[in-house]
Amino acid sequence: MKVAYLVHLNLSPSSGVAKKIASQVGLWKEMGVETILYVVTRQRDVADFAFSLGGRAFAYSGGAYSLAKLRAIERAVEDILRWRPRIAYLRRDLTYPGYVRLASTIPVVQEVNSDELAELKLYSKVRYAYHRLTRKLLDSRTKGWVFVTRELQDHPYFYRLPGMKTVIANGIRLDQFPNLPVSPIPRTNCGLYGAPGPVAWD
Repeated sequence: MKVAYLVHLNLSPSSGVAKKIASQVGLWKEMGVETILYVVTRQRDVADFAFSLGGRAFAYSGGAYSLAKLRAIERAVEDILRWRPRIAYLRRDLTYPGYVRLASTIPVVQEVNSDELAELKLYSKVRYAYHRLTRKLLDSRTKGWVFVTRELQDHPYFYRLPGMKTVIANGIRLDQFPNLPVSPIPRTNCGLYGAPGPVAWD
């Protein structure tokens, strides 16, 4: 199976977001999924990050609504459509015409990492208004959803949208960290941050 992973990324390659993307791409490849990372960016180090993973970078200069950015997204979408993957996996972003075109042509799965509308309302009234007006153009065409929390999956907006939905929490690859010795402290206190839920024991 062929999967195109499309992301708009201007954070450092050392960021948690970039590390998660690299881990996802690596894991899918290990599982035999033919995966190509498509990165739209204005950062040279992010383009190099994409190349290091065997991916492709589509550079632009300018802001969130610049023509250069729209063209970079269109170039990435054109490249994806030429490759003809089974699905496109899109890390959620603002809605752009290229994304809508992609979702109208092949199945798109969106990864949702936050309640972005609530966040946008706090720091950009223009982006908030734009996203509120345009997000359904893409979301109504999305075939699948991956949420990092159950709260996001159950959000009233996402709950009503079509498409298959699942929750896959953020995590780490344990094989990349050393095993620590057992603590000599006879009693250990643990705390829970969040809400308790069902636990599966293997």
